[in-house]
Amino acid sequence: MLNNFFTSIFLIVIFSVITCGQSTTSVDSASAHLQDQMNQYHTGAFVYVDDNAGGNIFTPSIYEGEYNHVSVDQAVTSNPYAGRSCLKLVLTPQSTFADVNFVYPDKNIGKLTGYNLSGATQLSFFARGSGTVEFLLGGQNRPPFYNDTLPKSDGVDLRSSGFIKLASDWQKYTLDLTDTRFWVYLDSTAGMNNRFTQPVYMDSMQYFNFSYGANDGSGNRCMRLYWFGGSKAWGGVFLFPAEATWESKSGFNLSGITKIKFKAKISTPGKVKFLFGRAGDSCDKLTMTSSLTSNWQWYEFSLPSNLNYSNVTGGFGFYFGGDIGTPNYSYTYIDSVYYEGATLANDFSNLISGLKVSATKALNPSGATIYLDNIQYNKNKLSELRFCQSFICGSDTIDMTLKNRADVYDNALLLITNLQLYKKTQSPVFLNNAKHIGDGFVYASAHDRYFADGRLRNSYMCGDLIYYNGSTRLPGWMDTAANMWYEDVSCLSTSTGNIAWAGLALTSLYETTLDAAYLNCAKTLADWCITNTATNCGFTGGFSGSDTSQIKLKWKSTEHNIDLYALFTRLTTLTSSAAYNTAAQSAKNFVLSMWNSSDEYFWTGTKEDGVTPNTQAVPLDVQAWYIMSFKDFNSKYINGLAWAKEYCLQRNYKSPNYSDPITGFSFSNIKDGVWFEGTAQAALASKMIDNDKFADSLFTSIEYVQTHNAVPAYYNLNYKGIVAADHDNTKTGFDWDYHNRLHIAPTCWYIMAKLGENPYYSSAFIGTDKSTPARYDNLLYNNYPNPFNPSTTISFQLKETSEVTVNIYNSSGRIIRHLLKDTKEAGDHSIVWNGKNDKGTSVSSGIYIFNLTTNNGFHVAKQMSLIK
Repeated sequence: MLNNFFTSIFLIVIFSVITCGQSTTSVDSASAHLQDQMNQYHTGAFVYVDDNAGGNIFTPSIYEGEYNHVSVDQAVTSNPYAGRSCLKLVLTPQSTFADVNFVYPDKNIGKLTGYNLSGATQLSFFARGSGTVEFLLGGQNRPPFYNDTLPKSDGVDLRSSGFIKLASDWQKYTLDLTDTRFWVYLDSTAGMNNRFTQPVYMDSMQYFNFSYGANDGSGNRCMRLYWFGGSKAWGGVFLFPAEATWESKSGFNLSGITKIKFKAKISTPGKVKFLFGRAGDSCDKLTMTSSLTSNWQWYEFSLPSNLNYSNVTGGFGFYFGGDIGTPNYSYTYIDSVYYEGATLANDFSNLISGLKVSATKALNPSGATIYLDNIQYNKNKLSELRFCQSFICGSDTIDMTLKNRADVYDNALLLITNLQLYKKTQSPVFLNNAKHIGDGFVYASAHDRYFADGRLRNSYMCGDLIYYNGSTRLPGWMDTAANMWYEDVSCLSTSTGNIAWAGLALTSLYETTLDAAYLNCAKTLADWCITNTATNCGFTGGFSGSDTSQIKLKWKSTEHNIDLYALFTRLTTLTSSAAYNTAAQSAKNFVLSMWNSSDEYFWTGTKEDGVTPNTQAVPLDVQAWYIMSFKDFNSKYINGLAWAKEYCLQRNYKSPNYSDPITGFSFSNIKDGVWFEGTAQAALASKMIDNDKFADSLFTSIEYVQTHNAVPAYYNLNYKGIVAADHDNTKTGFDWDYHNRLHIAPTCWYIMAKLGENPYYSSAFIGTDKSTPARYDNLLYNNYPNPFNPSTTISFQLKETSEVTVNIYNSSGRIIRHLLKDTKEAGDHSIVWNGKNDKGTSVSSGIYIFNLTTNNGFHVAKQMSLIK
């Protein structure tokens, strides 16, 4: 996929072509906003990006150290590094240490599969605060502290930042994940010091002064050992794993080690004995005595190849004494100690511990306060399934349930919009975007966390779609104060209209790619509606409730049935199924039954009884959507749009957030502000019935709001996308409101309206009838008969003389028959296909596509079935 910069440049170029001279800035910007949303979590794997962000993979768990003296606040809105919030940790160790471990999945200590971060080479984060702390990753249930009762462990040995003294302002820190050398000591705060960091003294410890703070002469710190034991005294120190003791039985597996390399010098030339392994380790104790000079030099401690190094607790040691020639009152300096031949485990395919923050009592006698933000691995995640976040949110109360929501309806529109852009440009960027969302729908339908009937929920978690156990992630939020996870029932529910929109999007994607997985999923969704919501006249609203308390809704929605009519109609054409034809007629009958003939508009639907019209408010969208779904441009039913102009349109509306007056539609006849999604819908419907002037006036308002800030909130400052409404808490007349937040749905509807594309019948390959034939030059009819054997007639109408090409494709998208290439005059034409390919061989039973193109830019195709 193109990166953000090149994608933006690319879009600027292509829109100057596809819009044929019309103003391109706003369409280009809107498309760039959608692409930004597609890319939001593609280029990094986040430990934390914002409170309750869908991209947060690892969750904080407190189960080690002095956990009663730890607090975690994931939603600090004062002075974040970026975005809406940052993370605050307060660690107050009372005797040893306190820490917070960010793990995947929640509370995983090695019982469950971790996260696949293969390919990551760096962990970066921003931090500020007070105290001296250590940042670590990996090492969960790894040797030398392995718990063999747990089935899983990190494939990564522990990495560490070393001890970092925090500054009061934000600083960026990185941990390099590529260096697999087993450093024993690189620097006193080095990230590659690997758990042999605890100096454990031998008997004569009173003769030592051990320090990590000496300078090695090149700006880094080294180990310094002051020896004043006298000619007959002796003493030593071992570097153990931090939690180990002389009695520890479990050490590191250092199989393959051949030598230890290190730098050393001494203030007065003399001898020091170096140690590896201690009594009880698998290799027992090994020693090497070396004469040191007053200058830094590299030394090698070669290890016998015939010993067992699978369990080593004594990682490196130093022995001093008059009996070996250690000068009295001398300083010995040791630096850059690492093993050759032994490497760190570096398999990031199962990372349980994504980040640990630890503070010791010794370095933080009064505790440590740590602020963190933008914690991420540089993992390329282009292939992971995900849906796009519907709203860009702030930190107000109204944002609580929106922060990680990816609504099915919004993502269906996003898929369709990308197909329309692909049709215009043939850029694979847009097709890949559409397939990514379509693959998400296919997966979600088959992998619900509770249901196995193929349904989709109303919303999913943005960011990664797939949870560790293979189920799909659903949105919600963590209440930090209560330490509780909450989920919105409306997101967990299943709305018939959302199912229909996902089915429409998948149908268009199938028609584009001819990938049967998309058609099969669209059929599954349509079948679910027939099985669960069908009545003798129309379809009910779906189901509401959590996993175990789903309630079947009895009311019916005009909007839902308008959506289903288009879906069933398209599936009838694709499958020749009588069941879908019957379902389409049922949806149509209900829609028409909701027509208020006296005032000429469609009611919103019924009350709970499924019969009585709901008259509490009359929405705009059904008046516009009817025109698109039914492709009706002349009958009395299009008067619903005229009614909406009279009763829902706000002319020269003075918004509390914009300096200039705005003209646009409210959600319903309960006028309260401007709803820009509906305003774009009305613009598209107006274009379809030849009212381009009115549509252009609506575009002017949309584009004004797109390029002017409302309140000074960061989430509305990108000058690209379209906000849901002109102000917060814009009333709909029903039990939900819209807010002044950037939103995928109005952005998609604006692009579709501007390009004149009907989302109900849009696909990149087929490009089915977009509007009334009077508005377009040519028309391709359905073949007859269909299904057929052995031949069928393909008919088309030309508005003017054109060069015409008709080709036949198989289900794999390959041309099998060049049926026609000729210049034809205006009028009706027909051509017969005899079911044979270019070689004159009869083709087998199956689905075939016939495609018509003309030299004036008309491109359309339809599907037919050969049955033998």
